[in-house]
Amino acid sequence: MSFTSSGTSHKLSRGQRVAFGFGKFGTAIFMQMVTLAIVYIYSTAFELDQTLNAVGNAVGKIVIAFSGFIFGYISDILKNPKWGRRKFFI
Repeated sequence: MSFTSSGTSHKLSRGQRVAFGFGKFGTAIFMQMVTLAIVYIYSTAFELDQTLNAVGNAVGKIVIAFSGFIFGYISDILKNPKWGRRKFFI
């Protein structure tokens, strides 16, 4: 759903929803390749146990998930008159 400036809502077409979803596709593929490379390197070069490797990756993903919400909230409540709300965190 999308909201206009008057507060009314309208449905997005299927093409608009697919186009919106493709916006993160490139970065998601890149991050997945990095994760797979890290798993491979840790298990072969450093001979890390598979369980520790999985736990470490899972904890990292959970931290990334929660940090997005936390910094989003912080950036919403802080207002810098010179830089605005978001530029300070970029």
